[in-house]
Amino acid sequence: MTATHTSSRSQPLARPRRALWCAALGVSLLVQIGCASRMAPPERTSHPYQGPPIRLDDSGESLCIVVSSPSPGWQVHLDRVEEGFQTRSVYLTVIRPGPDFNYPQTPVEQRVMTSVSKDLTAHVLGRCVPFGPLDRAKGPYAAVLSRAGSPEKSGD
Repeated sequence: MTATHTSSRSQPLARPRRALWCAALGVSLLVQIGCASRMAPPERTSHPYQGPPIRLDDSGESLCIVVSSPSPGWQVHLDRVEEGFQTRSVYLTVIRPGPDFNYPQTPVEQRVMTSVSKDLTAHVLGRCVPFGPLDRAKGPYAAVLSRAGSPEKSGD
Protein backbone atom coordinates (compact mmCIF):
# COMPACT_ATOMS: atom_id res chain seq x y z
CA MET A 1 0.00 0.00 0.00
CA THR A 2 2.92 2.31 0.61
CA ALA A 3 4.12 1.85 -2.99
CA THR A 4 0.69 2.86 -4.29
CA HIS A 5 0.66 5.90 -2.04
CA THR A 6 4.17 6.96 -3.23
CA SER A 7 3.31 6.58 -6.94
CA SER A 8 0.20 8.74 -6.49
CA ARG A 9 2.43 11.47 -5.02
CA SER A 10 5.06 11.31 -7.80
CA GLN A 11 2.57 11.30 -10.67
CA PRO A 12 1.27 14.86 -10.10
CA LEU A 13 4.90 16.09 -10.00
CA ALA A 14 5.86 14.17 -13.16
CA ARG A 15 3.23 15.86 -15.34
CA PRO A 16 4.30 19.46 -14.66
CA ARG A 17 7.95 18.46 -15.04
CA ARG A 18 7.26 16.82 -18.39
CA ALA A 19 5.24 19.82 -19.57
CA LEU A 20 8.04 22.13 -18.46
CA TRP A 21 10.61 20.13 -20.43
CA CYS A 22 8.40 20.08 -23.52
CA ALA A 23 7.84 23.84 -23.27
CA ALA A 24 11.58 24.47 -22.85
CA LEU A 25 12.36 22.28 -25.86
CA GLY A 26 9.74 24.06 -27.96
CA VAL A 27 11.04 27.50 -27.01
CA SER A 28 14.65 26.53 -27.77
CA LEU A 29 13.64 25.22 -31.21
CA LEU A 30 11.72 28.41 -32.00
CA VAL A 31 14.69 30.54 -30.92
CA GLN A 32 17.03 28.56 -33.16
CA ILE A 33 14.68 28.81 -36.13
CA GLY A 34 14.12 32.52 -35.58
CA CYS A 35 17.81 33.25 -35.12
CA ALA A 36 19.03 31.05 -37.95
CA SER A 37 20.87 33.08 -40.53
CA ARG A 38 20.72 32.58 -44.27
CA MET A 39 23.75 31.35 -46.12
CA ALA A 40 25.88 34.16 -47.45
CA PRO A 41 25.43 34.74 -51.18
CA PRO A 42 28.16 33.22 -53.34
CA GLU A 43 31.02 35.39 -54.51
CA ARG A 44 30.34 37.29 -57.75
CA THR A 45 32.64 38.84 -60.31
CA SER A 46 32.19 41.65 -62.81
CA HIS A 47 34.20 39.70 -65.41
CA PRO A 48 32.20 38.08 -68.24
CA TYR A 49 31.11 34.45 -68.08
CA GLN A 50 33.69 32.23 -69.82
CA GLY A 51 31.84 29.05 -70.77
CA PRO A 52 29.46 27.49 -73.27
CA PRO A 53 26.41 29.57 -74.28
CA ILE A 54 23.47 29.56 -71.85
CA ARG A 55 19.89 30.54 -72.61
CA LEU A 56 16.49 30.24 -70.92
CA ASP A 57 13.52 28.24 -72.17
CA ASP A 58 10.26 29.60 -70.76
CA SER A 59 7.86 27.41 -72.73
CA GLY A 60 6.75 25.56 -69.57
CA GLU A 61 5.46 26.69 -66.18
CA SER A 62 9.01 26.88 -64.80
CA LEU A 63 12.16 28.21 -66.38
CA CYS A 64 14.55 25.73 -67.94
CA ILE A 65 18.23 26.58 -68.38
CA VAL A 66 19.72 25.35 -71.66
CA VAL A 67 23.49 24.96 -71.96
CA SER A 68 24.83 24.43 -75.50
CA SER A 69 28.14 22.60 -75.07
CA PRO A 70 30.52 22.24 -78.03
CA SER A 71 31.07 18.55 -77.26
CA PRO A 72 30.01 15.78 -74.86
CA GLY A 73 31.75 15.61 -71.50
CA TRP A 74 30.64 18.96 -70.11
CA GLN A 75 28.76 18.76 -66.80
CA VAL A 76 26.14 21.25 -65.65
CA HIS A 77 25.12 21.60 -61.99
CA LEU A 78 22.41 23.77 -60.49
CA ASP A 79 24.14 24.98 -57.35
CA ARG A 80 21.41 27.07 -55.78
CA VAL A 81 18.41 29.29 -56.32
CA GLU A 82 18.30 32.45 -54.20
CA GLU A 83 14.96 34.09 -53.51
CA GLY A 84 14.35 37.82 -53.65
CA PHE A 85 11.25 39.99 -53.95
CA GLN A 86 9.68 38.80 -57.22
CA THR A 87 13.15 37.71 -58.43
CA ARG A 88 15.24 34.58 -58.32
CA SER A 89 19.00 34.27 -58.80
CA VAL A 90 20.05 30.94 -60.25
CA TYR A 91 23.66 29.80 -59.72
CA LEU A 92 25.19 27.25 -62.13
CA THR A 93 28.53 25.51 -62.29
CA VAL A 94 29.68 24.22 -65.68
CA ILE A 95 32.55 21.71 -65.48
CA ARG A 96 34.85 21.29 -68.47
CA PRO A 97 35.34 17.80 -69.96
CA GLY A 98 38.02 15.51 -68.56
CA PRO A 99 41.36 16.10 -70.30
CA ASP A 100 42.14 12.37 -70.41
CA PHE A 101 39.24 11.63 -72.75
CA ASN A 102 38.66 12.41 -76.41
CA TYR A 103 35.21 13.67 -77.30
CA PRO A 104 33.76 14.15 -80.78
CA GLN A 105 33.13 17.78 -81.72
CA THR A 106 29.38 17.28 -81.67
CA PRO A 107 27.27 20.02 -80.09
CA VAL A 108 25.30 18.87 -77.06
CA GLU A 109 22.33 20.63 -75.49
CA GLN A 110 21.83 20.08 -71.76
CA ARG A 111 18.68 21.21 -69.97
CA VAL A 112 18.39 21.97 -66.28
CA MET A 113 14.90 22.50 -64.86
CA THR A 114 14.53 25.07 -62.12
CA SER A 115 11.84 25.83 -59.58
CA VAL A 116 11.65 29.41 -60.88
CA SER A 117 8.20 30.34 -62.13
CA LYS A 118 8.19 32.17 -65.45
CA ASP A 119 6.26 35.09 -63.93
CA LEU A 120 9.32 35.99 -61.81
CA THR A 121 12.40 37.92 -62.89
CA ALA A 122 15.36 35.55 -63.21
CA HIS A 123 19.07 36.29 -63.01
CA VAL A 124 21.36 33.47 -64.14
CA LEU A 125 24.91 33.46 -62.80
CA GLY A 126 27.46 30.90 -63.88
CA ARG A 127 31.03 29.80 -63.54
CA CYS A 128 33.07 27.47 -65.70
CA VAL A 129 35.60 25.36 -63.81
CA PRO A 130 38.21 22.75 -64.77
CA PHE A 131 37.37 19.06 -64.67
CA GLY A 132 37.26 17.66 -61.14
CA PRO A 133 34.91 16.96 -58.23
CA LEU A 134 32.10 19.47 -57.81
CA ASP A 135 32.83 19.95 -54.11
CA ARG A 136 36.27 21.28 -55.04
CA ALA A 137 34.93 23.74 -57.63
CA LYS A 138 36.00 27.24 -56.73
CA GLY A 139 35.63 30.63 -58.25
CA PRO A 140 33.16 33.48 -58.38
CA TYR A 141 29.98 33.49 -60.42
CA ALA A 142 29.57 35.84 -63.37
CA ALA A 143 26.32 37.29 -64.66
CA VAL A 144 25.18 35.28 -67.68
CA LEU A 145 21.73 36.66 -68.44
CA SER A 146 18.64 38.21 -66.90
CA ARG A 147 15.04 37.80 -67.90
CA ALA A 148 12.10 39.95 -66.75
CA GLY A 149 9.12 38.06 -65.43
CA SER A 150 6.08 37.68 -67.64
CA PRO A 151 2.90 38.15 -65.61
CA GLU A 152 0.23 35.61 -66.35
CA LYS A 153 -2.52 36.82 -68.59
CA SER A 154 -5.94 36.85 -67.02
CA GLY A 155 -9.32 37.04 -68.67
CA ASP A 156 -8.38 35.21 -71.91
